[in-house]
Amino acid sequence: MVGVPLGIRSVVRNRADSPPILLENRFFEKNPINQVEQVSLIERPALVEYLDVGPGPGRRLFTQKGFSTDDLFHVSGDELWKHHMNETRLVTSTQISGFVDGQGSPDIAATDTYLWITDGYEMQYTDGTSALTPITTPDFKPMISLDVFNGYVMCVQNDSDRFYWIEPGDIVIDPLNFATAERTPDRILQVRTVGDTFWLLGEKTTEVWRATGVADAPFMRIEGRLFDRGISGGTAVRVKDSVIVVGDDGMVYDITGGPKPISDPSIAERTRNAIRNYEEQGI
Repeated sequence: MVGVPLGIRSVVRNRADSPPILLENRFFEKNPINQVEQVSLIERPALVEYLDVGPGPGRRLFTQKGFSTDDLFHVSGDELWKHHMNETRLVTSTQISGFVDGQGSPDIAATDTYLWITDGYEMQYTDGTSALTPITTPDFKPMISLDVFNGYVMCVQNDSDRFYWIEPGDIVIDPLNFATAERTPDRILQVRTVGDTFWLLGEKTTEVWRATGVADAPFMRIEGRLFDRGISGGTAVRVKDSVIVVGDDGMVYDITGGPKPISDPSIAERTRNAIRNYEEQGI
């Protein structure tokens, strides 16, 4: 019997004028039980909609071990909701008072005591129950990205090469607690913690910083860890111990040990087209 090769993923490469290969409602997986091809196409589980609260659209989901009994937080439209699952798996949804403006995906981070959220308009915090409380930002300029590093809340200023930090246990930003990207003055788009370092992900470059243990200058850039590769804003996500980004060339990279491409030209082409459509038409 002649084996029929399985398509392991969808491929659309318009530039090569090739017919598309579509893999719908399946994912590819190695399968040692299959003694012939050693692979399987597994059906994806059906989507179950249970977060039917808020005006929509859904803009962000966030949860962190150790904060608010590991509850799931959900930004729907301009509302923030908390979803708590009890021991019998019953989900109780509660709206957090206040509003999250903007239309994009807000950035969220959490310490043990507070959840911090910014939407590029206003930075706010909550203990997971109380209403959202706004934070006064230096020069009244909004923050675009947040993460937590060694108890500090790292805050990237919008349209700037500057980042600020909130001291552990504090809830205000000292205007003097800031630093700037050092190698190239391009805009920082996101900050992400990776192990015992944090990464400043810019338009054209990526810098890696670490703690110093010095109170007056708690952070410094690691020499020799600069990468001449920027990202598309808002695409950096942490997956276990890795950070995955869409680069400024449309390729998807794992940047944990230095940028390593994990996609191919077909994905890069689709990504570039999606970014171009969003920038030109807002879709």
